[in-house]
Amino acid sequence: MHGTLAREYKVLCVPPKETWRIWPRVEAFLRGGQKAGGEYFDKVSTLIDLRTGHLLLWIAYQDQKILAAALTRLIKGDDLVCQLVTIGGSGMRRWVHLRSEIESYARDEGCSRMRLYGRAGWKRVLADYQQTGIILEKRL
Repeated sequence: MHGTLAREYKVLCVPPKETWRIWPRVEAFLRGGQKAGGEYFDKVSTLIDLRTGHLLLWIAYQDQKILAAALTRLIKGDDLVCQLVTIGGSGMRRWVHLRSEIESYARDEGCSRMRLYGRAGWKRVLADYQQTGIILEKRL
């Protein structure tokens, strides 16, 4: 995607106190993103974390149409990491390049890394990210 068409797609970090207004338009995207990754989606906890700013809601949109939604959180350890918690939407090729704006936010916040737990398919999409480990799980 290049030229003026690519510039029509935008990303916005929704202010925490405004997430309730956008929620009905993004819930299915977020639920789908977590389900595809094999994770449990807890609506109540997610809404609380969004309202308090522990999670941030990002939307990719064109005109008035929301194409995708993502959740991020900052994690403090030895360094500060911005974790992309979940992402979901339609027409990924139209908006995946917008992740650079989330990465800029993370740098501005003092993060040294972005972190994503996700399906193996993200490795192909995010070619500039390195695989540094795997997550293993056993159902009991």
